[in-house]
Order: sequence, then C-alpha cells, then structure tokens
Amino acid sequence: MDTAAPDTKSLLIRRIPQGPLKGLVHAISAYEERGEAMQDGVEAASLVVPLIFVFEGSFDLALARRPRADDRFHSFAAGLHPGHVRMDSRGDAECLQIDFTPIGARLFFEPSPPELASRMISLDDLADAGIRELGDRLADTLGWPERIRLAERYVIGRIAGAPRAVKPEILHACRMIADSRGDQRVANIARDLGWSRKRLVSAFRDDIGLSPKLFARIVRFGHASELAMSPNIGGWAEVAAACGYADQAHMTREFVEFSGAPPRRWQREIGLRETGTFLQEPDFRAG
Repeated sequence: MDTAAPDTKSLLIRRIPQGPLKGLVHAISAYEERGEAMQDGVEAASLVVPLIFVFEGSFDLALARRPRADDRFHSFAAGLHPGHVRMDSRGDAECLQIDFTPIGARLFFEPSPPELASRMISLDDLADAGIRELGDRLADTLGWPERIRLAERYVIGRIAGAPRAVKPEILHACRMIADSRGDQRVANIARDLGWSRKRLVSAFRDDIGLSPKLFARIVRFGHASELAMSPNIGGWAEVAAACGYADQAHMTREFVEFSGAPPRRWQREIGLRETGTFLQEPDFRAG
C-alpha cells in the first residue's frame, strides 16, 4: 500500500492491487480533503472507470464544461469518456475510489460499458444493491486501510463470480492497441482477427464501451502526455513524431479534445496535478 505523506491540504492513500485484480483494477484510493476547496480541477481522458464512495462532502462534476449547481454528486460511477471532466469541491470531501480498467469494469458492473460511457451515475440511479451495500459497509468501517481491504475483498469476490467474460478477440485487440501505444489502425486489427471492420467495432464497443479507434486515440494521448513530462524529450514536435501524430497541429487538436487545453497549457496547468491513469500493455495480460 503506497501512502502519500499527509499535509494540511489533503491525505491520499493508494493501493495498487496485484494477484487476482492485476489488470482489472488500477488502484483503490482513499482521499481526504482538509479544508482547501478545489476549483476547476481537470481530469483528462483516460482509460479508467471509477467507482467513488463519498462519505463526507460532495463533488461538482461536468463533462467538458464548468459544473453548475445541479451537477453535484455524492457516491457515483463514471464510464469511459473521450474528453475531459471538470470538477469543484468545497474542501470537506472524504471518499474511497476504485479505479477499474475497462476489462475489470466489464466484469464488475451490471450495466454494459456502452450504458456507462460518457455518463456519471449516482449509486441510487445505478440501482445495484450489492454496490450500495458495500457503500454502507465502508461507511460503517473505521480507518482507511481497513476500508481499502474491505473494498478489495468485495471486488475480488464479485469479479470471480461474474456471469460474463470479455471476448478473447477483444482482449487481443486491446493488446494490439496497447503494444502500439495507440498507433494502430482498426483495419489492421480486424485483419489480424479475421473479422470485418464492422464486426470488430460492434463487439469492441459492447465489451469496452468505446469504438477501437477512440480507444486507440486515448491510449496515444496518454503516451503523449507521459512523454511530455519526460526530461529527455526535446519539444512538442518530437512528442508528436514519437507518438505517430500526423504533425504537431494534429497532436494539439487531440490535446484540446481530451484535456480541454493545448499542449503547453496542459503541461503548465493540468499535467502536473492530474490524477488520471492511462492504460498500459500489462493491463491486458490478465484474463
């Protein structure tokens, strides 16, 4: 369990699951604000499907715009979204967050991935008695480490008993995209599977929630974001070339779409404080 040192602003405790949850859950995290409100926080597009139990406070959240008064969420789930999320808080939030990979989300949630995509759904609207019961048990449990252990045990048991599986062809398609860091054509994947493009797009969306092209674009954006924070990269043109963008202007359009900001502003204002997790190739080795 990795624990960030507490300060006057917040506490973050993060566990990176291994064993049966490797490749299915990125992290289980506890987050506690200590008086400082968050204004216009940004989460760029990533391949994370979060389930968030809020015990104190709330968050104001909206897709690709500033939240309004009616955009307030307590406990909720959110599907994959090919764009950024903007958020505010009042400095009193306490929550536990389970970050699923797309494969883990397919096995864990009762709604299908397309039903969750580009949506934030309160636990009441999710209408899942098991998840609501877990939220009640977490609220009654004292201490973040014990809450994290409880959540991990529940997720392991629920996924082990999942009534459905991800198609092996879709796992293979995800591996191809991850291996290429998003620089992969849908036609090439379909040819490798012996499927038509139409069949691949339909099956991929059923299991993952997005088309394979959108999925690959988000993986490539994640790779570009990581390279942009590396001291060994000489500039944005080099990042664009390394990630397979047609040119720097193409990469800039992708950054604006997925993070709400062009690359330099993203690096200055968003990248260093962003908490999104991007899916890497090992996330498809389990299953």
